[in-house]
Amino acid sequence: MLLSCRRKGKKISDSIENELKKEWEKFKKDVQKTIEKNKTTVNGLKKNIETLHGEAKTKYQQTVDELEKQNDALQERINNYKEEGKERWEKFKKEFTHEMEQIGTTIKDLIKTNT
Repeated sequence: MLLSCRRKGKKISDSIENELKKEWEKFKKDVQKTIEKNKTTVNGLKKNIETLHGEAKTKYQQTVDELEKQNDALQERINNYKEEGKERWEKFKKEFTHEMEQIGTTIKDLIKTNT
């Protein structure tokens, strides 16, 4: 009887682990697409720098450089993430998604102010 309960527990544990792995793989794939899109957009924003002058150019350059650094940092975090259980995964996912959204918002704001 005890052995049967352990087997069921292991099956449930394996099932949860498989679900987390699938969720992680989908999240990573989606994130990498977004990071690549951000890189392309940042490279396009860099081309606009030459059309600006003075303080506006300096501020724009700093913002673009910071976006590039933040996006690169996200790439590194996603590449180095190690599966550490459901609670840590949920926390990582929430924080990571928030940071990605902040980068996206900054990119959109920068595009709006320069069109």
